[in-house]
Amino acid sequence: MKAGIAQWIGSRAKQEDVYRVKFYPAGLLVLVAEGGQGASCGELRSAGLINSFEATFSELADYPLVTEKLRQAFTSTAEVADSLSLLAVFISNGTISWICSGESPLLLWRRGELLHLNVRHAQGAYSLMPGDCILVASDGLLSLLTSGKVSDVLLTIPVELGGSPAVSLVQACREFAEENADNVTVVSVSWP
Repeated sequence: MKAGIAQWIGSRAKQEDVYRVKFYPAGLLVLVAEGGQGASCGELRSAGLINSFEATFSELADYPLVTEKLRQAFTSTAEVADSLSLLAVFISNGTISWICSGESPLLLWRRGELLHLNVRHAQGAYSLMPGDCILVASDGLLSLLTSGKVSDVLLTIPVELGGSPAVSLVQACREFAEENADNVTVVSVSWP
């Protein structure tokens, strides 16, 4: 697996999106948290949420089911998560599992087609295929780019030559930015 990361502050005064990418022996954990739309100390609260989730997830090493580990870690962070958005993704053994609160999109680019995997406040799992690209993002991505534009950008990236979907998508957000552009975070993961 290869991960790429890009962020942009948009027209906001500060970056309130926080991400974490952590490799475990069993797979890859990707977390994206978003501050509460200008709420006080959004970036600190997002970082606290990420730290709390990751610590609990790591402590649950004996849980055999990834979906249960995600649910337990998510439940344990409920107090910290108030008014924040969290998307937690674990990629392992050809499967992507997730849990989320809020509007952060989980997208899958497969053979020229963009799939939206998650819905608000839900948990799920999906089988991966060789060549898939997983996009874990803050809601700023789809507030600035339509799904069609995301697809257009992904079609032009020479991934086999080292192009980064995350960097390309954030660059497109900069180009199409509006006056009140939200923070944007994109973590892209290429499945072998």
